[in-house]
Amino acid sequence: MRWRLILILLFSLASAVLINWPENWQPLLDEYYGGYLYPLIQRGLAAIPAPGRFPLVDILWLAIPLLLIVRLLFIARKHAILRIGRMIVECGLWASAGLLMVMLLWGVNYQRPTLKEHLLNQGFATTLAEGHWQFAVAQTNEVTARLAGEYDLCSTQPHAIHPARPAAFAHSAMAQARLTPPPVSRNVNASRWSYVYQRLRVAGFYSALTGEPTYSDRMYPYAIPFVALHEYAHWAGYAPEYDADIIGYWSAWLSPDPLWQYSAWLMWWADVGVPRELAAQLDSEFRKGLLCLQDYNRNQQRWDINKLAWKTYEQGLKAQGVTQGLAAYGEGEAIALTSYQDWLFKARNRAAHQ
Repeated sequence: MRWRLILILLFSLASAVLINWPENWQPLLDEYYGGYLYPLIQRGLAAIPAPGRFPLVDILWLAIPLLLIVRLLFIARKHAILRIGRMIVECGLWASAGLLMVMLLWGVNYQRPTLKEHLLNQGFATTLAEGHWQFAVAQTNEVTARLAGEYDLCSTQPHAIHPARPAAFAHSAMAQARLTPPPVSRNVNASRWSYVYQRLRVAGFYSALTGEPTYSDRMYPYAIPFVALHEYAHWAGYAPEYDADIIGYWSAWLSPDPLWQYSAWLMWWADVGVPRELAAQLDSEFRKGLLCLQDYNRNQQRWDINKLAWKTYEQGLKAQGVTQGLAAYGEGEAIALTSYQDWLFKARNRAAHQ
């Protein structure tokens, strides 16, 4: 049991160093981990064969707990006297090893300079001026008008999305933003545990152990494209939620598909809230779709444990240096819009007219 305790200590210390990486060493981490090591990890994870058209992580959700239970039963049978202590140590070993693997495979990205910081340094605002609001209204109404005759924007029937589209749209947007896309593309698939996702109020999940972005196919159908792009941004190395939102919005707004554009505008307005003075300016079909999204989410059945799960997740975010916790999910909307309107939208239009 002594070597297990030593490993727990070593794994825990290594994880603590990676989680509390000195801020003045961030550029070094960005250069070597972001520039060399993480792309190697991405290539390695992408080479792991997936079982059919569902994510490998869906198997691990069941396999890892079962393997741990089998291991604990073996210890209980072999060590009749000290079994409780040995079982506790074994759980600690699995937990510390798992945390270190998550940090090495992806979690270190939390310690790298963020996309939001990069945009702030370029002068893009985190507050929305009148011109930004009017731009958002105009773009939303334009997209809604293109869809309203073809789609029922309050339909709860699931829309199948091609699993490779998030990668295509994200890579295109990142190239336009002069960001380095991932060296390897990944499909974004619906999880076979979507029922559990729904009950826990989880829209999507990125697995650091397998490098797979997943989403719940039980959420509001028109939210799925944006959530898929958000999860793909995590695969690209953007760990903070606001960074993943920025990439997700850019990717959808710059895509040629109005359904994906609509998904981003729907989620954007749902997160920022519609100012009362602007509500009448939004297309009536869009306002109805926004209400349908809110009603759909409100009427979903949730397990009571979902509150504990989200509190635990928030503590994990704070431990990674995301001091805002769950509030970080709402910090990407404004700068995503201002940078898009004042930079990417204009750049795309200039390129189209050349």
